[in-house]
Amino acid sequence: GVIIKQPGNPNLYYVFTTAAQAAVQGLRYSVVDMSLAAGNGSVTAKNVLLQTPTCEKITGVRHCNNIDVWIVTHDFNTNAFRTFLLTSAGVGAPVVSNAGLTPTGAGGNETIGQLKASPDGKKLGSCIWASTQNRFELFDFNNSTGVVSNAILLPQQTASSGAYGCEFSPDNTKFYGTTITPGKIYQWNLCAGSNAAIAASGVQIGQSANNFNG
Repeated sequence: GVIIKQPGNPNLYYVFTTAAQAAVQGLRYSVVDMSLAAGNGSVTAKNVLLQTPTCEKITGVRHCNNIDVWIVTHDFNTNAFRTFLLTSAGVGAPVVSNAGLTPTGAGGNETIGQLKASPDGKKLGSCIWASTQNRFELFDFNNSTGVVSNAILLPQQTASSGAYGCEFSPDNTKFYGTTITPGKIYQWNLCAGSNAAIAASGVQIGQSANNFNG
């Protein structure tokens, strides 16, 4: 889940959550008003449904106005990203864009894996954990419109248990991915040029002695 302070209101926090492995609870939000209960805060809206079924993937991206915030999620059984803009008026209608792989399958295993945004809000990275796909993906993100596009499918990585964690470097030039078992860490160069060049730039830069790495 992610917690985001509502723009224009220093007391209201929106708590966005996704259910595990495409469970029926789906994508929901609750609102906490920190001005209540003598500063301890109280829940003023609870578990408001936005979409079901959905993947576990969720992240927040600052809008290009540097005020509002996009909440980026991914539907289950389609390749649709669903983004919601949180403004001073609340949660807006979703922007739906189709790109990349389709998380699917019984048990919702392919919903597992992180979704992250680059610090400049222009790229997204995604992981699909299940061994049937076990892939990392990169996308362009338009932080003005909320549209996800230009999927780059990164090469298959061998792992007994798949792709789970991902992150961008602070200077937006590199993308990192980790597999759970064994705990390998991969790096891609986002300045390599074409989509194919970025995909080919991957190198393993480390491996943990432990399994089940985030």
